[in-house]
Amino acid sequence: MPVRMVYVTFPDRDTARKIGASVIEDELAACVTFWPAGSMYRWEGEVVQEEEELAFFKTTPEREDALVEKIEEEHPYDVPCVLPLDVDGALRPYADWVEAMTRP
Repeated sequence: MPVRMVYVTFPDRDTARKIGASVIEDELAACVTFWPAGSMYRWEGEVVQEEEELAFFKTTPEREDALVEKIEEEHPYDVPCVLPLDVDGALRPYADWVEAMTRP
């Protein structure tokens, strides 16, 4: 079973953890890993630097679309950074666990 990872940035730790808990509760992701991060980007003609919270959501291909939809619904940004990533070579026991945790 392949594993999918979805990279997402959030405005703060509380928002990231609230949405993380929501998708875990809905069995859309098996695990979410958080890091504090800084971002620099251009928005509405200005260069912006902000502290953000970075999260990696681990899921399966079957649950990925629903996960992305849920994050997009709950995310406070107008244009959230939500990047699904292919993961090759996940350890089989870990991939099995991800599958078991995301089975509705």
